Amino acid sequence: MNIPASIQTLRTWRYIGFVACLLAATVFSTLPAHADNSSSKPTQATPRTPATITPGDWGNEVEFNPGYTLKCLSNQVLVGVAPRYGGINEKKYMKIRCASVQQNGQPVTTSAESSADTPVRQGIKYQCPANKVLTGISWHAENSYVANRYFCSALTDGLWQLPVETIVGPDSADHTSSHSYECPANSALVARWDSSGSGTSNYHVKYNCATLW
Repeated sequence: MNIPASIQTLRTWRYIGFVACLLAATVFSTLPAHADNSSSKPTQATPRTPATITPGDWGNEVEFNPGYTLKCLSNQVLVGVAPRYGGINEKKYMKIRCASVQQNGQPVTTSAESSADTPVRQGIKYQCPANKVLTGISWHAENSYVANRYFCSALTDGLWQLPVETIVGPDSADHTSSHSYECPANSALVARWDSSGSGTSNYHVKYNCATLW
């Protein structure tokens, strides 16, 4: 029986279409699955890559008069403090060292600063709230007492936009009178307290630094 040419052509095109569908299914089944980067995003509670802290130069020494404030620039953290007493009236001088921070190859940014409601008097330890670091310090005189106001900032990583976490280290050694203190590598200041008495011979200061994650 002779099959009309039009029907043969239709069958041929149906066959070609069926083969094409099979080939397409085979090709797509062999392609690698698309990576889901969202699954690799860490959670806030999971320690991430440790931050790299790069100190800048020490700032200029200034006469630390009551009300005077020393602060790091935006997106920098405090890593060093160097008070000095000298002169006839035992004037107080101070300089600070600040540092930039990177995590996962991206710059870390600081939030708006916060500080204690009232200056912290001698003998009282001040430590930044959890997951915040020091970014500045100011000196206030209260009668015959020395009091400091401390400024703290939270940090945000540049890759995931998550809060950076702090792991606070041990107390530093006791420092007396004029001294220069700097945090160990890749850590930032989070706490400071002194027990200054009348005269520099009774001046004692300790610090705490933290690594950033």
